[in-house]
Amino acid sequence: MDRRGRACLRAPHCCPQAHQEALKVEWQNFLNLCICQESQLQHVEDYRRVSRAGLGRAGREGTMRISGAKAPHKNDRGASL
Repeated sequence: MDRRGRACLRAPHCCPQAHQEALKVEWQNFLNLCICQESQLQHVEDYRRVSRAGLGRAGREGTMRISGAKAPHKNDRGASL
C-alpha cells in the first residue's frame, strides 16, 4: 500500500497543485499513523513477553525505575501509602 501511495504521489495528475499538496500531506499523515501503530504493537509484544517471563517484584521495580516511574512510597513504619 505504501508503494502504491508513493507511486500515486509521483504520477502526473491533472489536478491543481493545491489539491496535490493536500493529498501529499494526507498520505504523509497516514504513513506516520502506520509507523506509530507498528511501534505500539511492538511495545505490546515486548510487554507481553516480559510479563510472561514472570520477573517477580524485583523485576517490576527495576522496570519502573527504568521507565521513570517511582516505586511505591512507604511511611516511617514501612507500610505502603
